[in-house]
Amino acid sequence: IRNVNILPPLLKIDGDLKIKEKENYILFVGKMDYAPNPDAVEFFLNKIFPHIRKVHSEIEFFIVGSNINEDLKKKWEKEKNVRVFINVPDVEPFYEKAVSFICPLRFGTGIKVKILEAMKCGAPVVTTEVGAEGMNVSDGKHLLIGRDEKDFANKVIELIENKDLREYIIKNAFLFVKKNYDIKVWIERIF
Repeated sequence: IRNVNILPPLLKIDGDLKIKEKENYILFVGKMDYAPNPDAVEFFLNKIFPHIRKVHSEIEFFIVGSNINEDLKKKWEKEKNVRVFINVPDVEPFYEKAVSFICPLRFGTGIKVKILEAMKCGAPVVTTEVGAEGMNVSDGKHLLIGRDEKDFANKVIELIENKDLREYIIKNAFLFVKKNYDIKVWIERIF
């Protein structure tokens, strides 16, 4: 077979990066009928968020997703500073204003499109090694990788407290996504 290209997930990237003023929340986005996502939220709420809240007691955690059953929604919203948004028409404003996008996946395969979308929209990412699989990203340049619960929490705290680091990650991540996942770039490569 000749002239076959296997394409990565592609994003439509219009224009240049515009870094928005960040608000006091950490963001997770995902479909909750895909088992790794609710597991990641539970893991974050039980093992990571308490460490962050010890240092930043007013930080909020926004969960934006689809297919969230009412029991999970009620359970998560009982937690202090947790808000759940279901089936929002446009997720980009959530990404743009998040002080950090988190993806604490413990299992799952493939490139995590939610991470690419966060990078495209100017949300600095903290993820696990599982979350970063398949993307050829550099830890400390395009995103931050938390190796365990405490390290993950410390990476989020770094992004909350260090605007220079946040903007460094945001700018490098955007350029990385634009170079590797922009549909226009791939069309030019193929044709």
